[in-house]
Formats: sequence, structure tokens, C-alpha cells
Amino acid sequence: CNYPSDKTISQLFEEQVLLSPKNVAIKFQNSSMTYEELNQKSNQLAHFLRNLGIKPNDVVAIRLNKSLEMVIGILGILKAGGCYLPIDLSYPQERVSFMLKDSSAKIFLTNSLHKNDVEISIPTYLLDLNDTNKIYKNDINNLECVNTPDDLIYIIYTSGSTGTPKGVMLKHRNVVRLIKNDQFQFDFNENDVWTMFHSVAFDFSVWELYASLLYGSKLILVPEMTAKDPNKFLQLLRDEKVTVLNQTPTYFYN
Repeated sequence: CNYPSDKTISQLFEEQVLLSPKNVAIKFQNSSMTYEELNQKSNQLAHFLRNLGIKPNDVVAIRLNKSLEMVIGILGILKAGGCYLPIDLSYPQERVSFMLKDSSAKIFLTNSLHKNDVEISIPTYLLDLNDTNKIYKNDINNLECVNTPDDLIYIIYTSGSTGTPKGVMLKHRNVVRLIKNDQFQFDFNENDVWTMFHSVAFDFSVWELYASLLYGSKLILVPEMTAKDPNKFLQLLRDEKVTVLNQTPTYFYN
């Protein structure tokens, strides 16, 4: 199938923002953001990162719980031109240090809740959504795209269960093809409601996040405690009227 092989994920997201600016893009518990709001916040982060010197294929690590800030962080990194390195909150110090060194990460993004969880040797910035955060005083407008489809979009490390963890590097082109080819098969649209159940450090999250945002759908970020309780998760699916669910088969045996 044909797909927009000349576009990056951030460009396609910005195109969707123009189509549905007032639609809810993401929701976490009692907070939500429209496509326009999410775009503006991620633009502010992108301007901030680019002013720090982030350029195509530079690695920016992000360690956050599922939250509005997490999605802002990922999109901001991509809009700046960088490649994101997701770090799960459960990873021990040794693994975090290894990943940062092995990937040559230049910047570390987190929030005030988790800023002291691990020791970090590279510049660290907090993504807390509040009026005093200097990140959110930057320009809200889209930046000029500096990426090509062959630039890296993320590095996700393997579990390391058979030895040293290895970083799997994907390009914008790879993810665009995945998302857009699925569109031909399933006809996803802005009326759909998706869940982001999985950790951003697990590749299942790639489809959950970008498919929702590139189709103009609503993305429900599932709290960690809800994800661990099948009954609470089922209730969330009912309450939010979820239409698209992405799960490993074993979860349905719970």
C-alpha cells in the first residue's frame, strides 16, 4: 500500500491538528488536552530543546509515568528534531546509567515527582505543567521541520533477559508506514477512542500513541494502578467508551 513516505510523524501530527484542533487528543484521569493545546505545549518544549542545541538524531531521554507531560515530552522531542529514549520508572540505576551512556543521550527529561529517583550525569529538565516552568514560556507556533523520514524517531531497549540490553533504533519512515498501512485495513477515524495501556518503553506503545494521534482519535492514558487491576481496567473501558484495544493475548486470561 502507498503511504506518505516523504513525511515525518511530527509533520503528520501537525496536519491532524489542523483538521481537528478542538477535539480531545489525550486524557489522563480528570485532565485532558485538545489537539491544539497538545500541539502548542509540545511546540514550546521543542523550541526549548532546539535552543539547547538538539538536532536530528540527537537522543533525548525521557523518564515519566503515563501523563499529559509524557506525551508533550515525546512530541516535543520529535518536533525539535531529536530521537526519544524512553526509560521505564521500574528500571534500576545500573540499567538507566547503561542506557544513557550506550545511547549517548544529551538531555534527560522527567518531572519533579521523579527527579531524585536515579542519579543522572547529563543535563536534566522538568516537564511539570505549571505557570512557573520556563519551558512553557516559549513560542507556541510550529517549528520548521529539520528531519527527513530517514532520521531516528526513537531507541527502545530490549529487556536484556539474554544478556546486555540492546537499543532498537527506528526511523520516522518505519513508524509512518506502520500507522498509515493499518489505516487502509481498519478505517480508524476521529470517532475512535484508544487506550495507552503499555509502558512507553515497550514497543506496543508506539502503535497506541501514534495511531490515535494521527487518526484524530482520543487517547486515554491508563494509570499504572488501573493497568494492574483487570476489573478497574474493564470499568475504564466502559466509562470511556473505548473502541480500539491493543493487548497481548495473555492479559485476557486475567
